[in-house]
Amino acid sequence: MKSVKNLISRIRWNVVISIVAVIVLIIIAVLFFRPGAPHFKCSSGVCINSYAEPSEVSLKGDSTLWIDIKNRGDEDLIIDIKLETSKVLFFKETNSREISEEVELR
Repeated sequence: MKSVKNLISRIRWNVVISIVAVIVLIIIAVLFFRPGAPHFKCSSGVCINSYAEPSEVSLKGDSTLWIDIKNRGDEDLIIDIKLETSKVLFFKETNSREISEEVELR
């Protein structure tokens, strides 16, 4: 029991509290700023983010395209979206492209 008390008395509590405070601040910053959150591209008050889920699919699979649009300006806007996509088959080993087909969605 004396060894435990001796060990506790030797701990620098100001250092432990500082480390815990820094860790808590880092966790709060990560939760608040969310580095994994979608990154919007903004122009004239309109912010757009688009991404596909999943980003990689098998040859027989498919994915979904998500588009997030935010109006940060004061005026009402009518937005036309022109979507373009291309089907490209990449081989990871050589990082080369073999088949390419472009599709335009309107």
